[in-house]
Amino acid sequence: MYLKNLLKPVPFKIKLKLIVYFSRLHTKVFYSSHGRLMNKLIGLDMLLLFSIGIKTGKTRRTTLLYIENRGRYLCAASYAGNQSHPNWYYNIIKEPKVSLMLKKERLDAEAHVLSGEERHIAWGKMVRSYPSYEKYQNRTSRIIPIIEFRPVGEINKPKQSFKLTQ
Repeated sequence: MYLKNLLKPVPFKIKLKLIVYFSRLHTKVFYSSHGRLMNKLIGLDMLLLFSIGIKTGKTRRTTLLYIENRGRYLCAASYAGNQSHPNWYYNIIKEPKVSLMLKKERLDAEAHVLSGEERHIAWGKMVRSYPSYEKYQNRTSRIIPIIEFRPVGEINKPKQSFKLTQ
């Protein structure tokens, strides 16, 4: 009986909680190691986003899967197909000036939500890189936003503290 229950599909809410907990752990390890650890996940490139929280005004850290596209970085605000956008998406809408850590390098960037043909092309690239995005899109009624992070300065080696200047 116990084994039979283990083989049942895990409800989506539980899966989402597990994703959130793992994401927090992933972010802590990535940040603490200055990008030396967990900059890849299942073979895919990960970045660490530093944004300003809309409620607290404090720096928030989030790990995101990304693909590089002509010196810019594309990320999907998928939230695993949840009906609402992830918190980091609302943060970058209010304050698009962010910092990113890519592997062991840090750069300042500006976030842009893609639309129209740009979004369509970028979405195709994201799905080819990580096919589960298509499943996430089918799970939700919202259009999953694609964010393009555009570097605004030179890439810098990481500093002890990642504080965004306002």
